[in-house]
Amino acid sequence: MKMENNNSDFFLQRTPKSPPVIPPYSGEAKRPYWSVMIPVYNQPEYFKEALQKVLAQDIGRNQMQIMVVDDHSTIGDIEEITRALGGDRVEYYRQPQNVGSLRNLETCIKLSRGYWVHLHHCDDYVKPGFYQNMQKLLQGFPEAGAAFCRYSYIRESGVFLYHTQPESDVPGIVPDMLERLGTRQRLQSVAMVVKREVYEKLGSFHSIHYGEDWEMWIRIAAHYPIAYHPEIMAAYRRHQGSITGAYFKGARNVEDLRFVMESTRHLFDPIKWKAINRKARKFYAFYALDTANYMWHDVRSKEGAMAQMNAAFDMYTHPLMYWKALKIRIKIWINW
Repeated sequence: MKMENNNSDFFLQRTPKSPPVIPPYSGEAKRPYWSVMIPVYNQPEYFKEALQKVLAQDIGRNQMQIMVVDDHSTIGDIEEITRALGGDRVEYYRQPQNVGSLRNLETCIKLSRGYWVHLHHCDDYVKPGFYQNMQKLLQGFPEAGAAFCRYSYIRESGVFLYHTQPESDVPGIVPDMLERLGTRQRLQSVAMVVKREVYEKLGSFHSIHYGEDWEMWIRIAAHYPIAYHPEIMAAYRRHQGSITGAYFKGARNVEDLRFVMESTRHLFDPIKWKAINRKARKFYAFYALDTANYMWHDVRSKEGAMAQMNAAFDMYTHPLMYWKALKIRIKIWINW
């Protein structure tokens, strides 16, 4: 999940309240198979690595569009880095002003020309074989509207954390993907590719800045089969420092997660939804407690820790939660 910290009126205006419309592609008849769209805002050191790893898998202009969409970065010269690494092979577009992550993703999709769109955030990266293996998967399962692979979590420094659990032992369509996604966010954008016509039908990302991708994947899974490749072919960078902002200190991240649960409710079988939602609330209640512990232990934010704990118990209650919350409170009392 990617997020930004903004609290101005402009932030509210540039946050679409419904899925932005993606017009059907109407360009040249011969289109590339892939559109690798890299949204960027600052983070030049991560961007270099991401672009280099994409270029290492370049299969040519006819088959792969590679484009950087810069949300008016203020740190580093993103265009200069793009030209230094990709020359004229990589397309570059800079927003005339900072439009925010949701609008920048919308721009990425609208500028894409390929049949399949890969929204590759600039701080993550793909591993060797990603595009080759994903294309083979998609050709083997043409009914899929999207596909994803197993991936790794890494620290900001690039140090390995862990691999995600496999969804299946073999490549193929995940039959119960909607129900699986309903219980929690299971995949990140760097591991996910989506057919452009799916965005054309369902629209782009909207309403929230924490969990916006979770909402999008649920929406897709409700309308299209999703394919999966069990090989680990991508890496998602976890930014612990990002939770120091007001978004987490006010537990707005948990509010966003609740929004996803409620706004996607109509997409599930009503008989199954209650059990699915219960699992989701339990998972994210414990997640909020883990976040509360981090907010105090690493950030020393009593306000943030308390907000996360309160949000956790508003979402779900479980005996173990009381024990975890008590330990956090004791730490605060001892060190405050």
